[in-house]
Amino acid sequence: MSLQGWGRVLRATSALGLLAIASTQASAGGLAVREQSVYGQGTSFAGIAAGGALSSMYWNPATMTQFAGKGLEVGASALFPFASNTPLPGSSLFGLPVVGDGTSNIAHDALVPNGYFTYQFSPNLWLGMSLNSPFGLSQGFPDLWAGRDYAANSSKLVTYNAAPSLAYRFNDWISVGIGAQIQYAKATLNKGATIPPGALAPGVPPVPIFADSTLHGDGWAYGLTAGVTLTPTPTTTPAAVNPPRNPQ
Repeated sequence: MSLQGWGRVLRATSALGLLAIASTQASAGGLAVREQSVYGQGTSFAGIAAGGALSSMYWNPATMTQFAGKGLEVGASALFPFASNTPLPGSSLFGLPVVGDGTSNIAHDALVPNGYFTYQFSPNLWLGMSLNSPFGLSQGFPDLWAGRDYAANSSKLVTYNAAPSLAYRFNDWISVGIGAQIQYAKATLNKGATIPPGALAPGVPPVPIFADSTLHGDGWAYGLTAGVTLTPTPTTTPAAVNPPRNPQ
């Protein structure tokens, strides 16, 4: 196929990809941690699934074939989120006066590490492992604030994700990759629970009681990841990629 023909194919597949993204419903976006790659952050994740760094295997395991021999990439991102709350006049739960005021910064700082390892077993076969955290972060509200009964109080979500992967290079321009996703998540969700006057047994003082409800949970999840890389010409290869070679 000519270069002009390849251009038409790439434009068509890009259009289909954009259509699929536009029609997909976002899930858990508020807790997503995108800092899986220091290289990706430096390039605003432009074309990250095409390669350029070992951490590209998080998005596309087929990119492992771009790195000959043994490869190791370790990184970390420091997160400094900020979120404050300013209550406005309005209705309150059970018609009670608003308890507490707004908040200053309720977001917690975090350090999110990631690591990637690849090993070339043969001229065309690679094994890799990625370790990172795709969801997380925590927040801490004061005990009494205006939204204690409407939003979560001090809550935390932590995830650990491991992805063992295999990649195979058919020739210089096409590689495929597949891997497993193994993820552990642990969450603590705390919420205010204001009990209105008179809701308890007789004899209890007719005043609201400010309590908390806390939910703890953890569990494992499993999935698959797969990808393909096409390199019809040398100009479609990221500059940082090393040409594959036989392991020494």
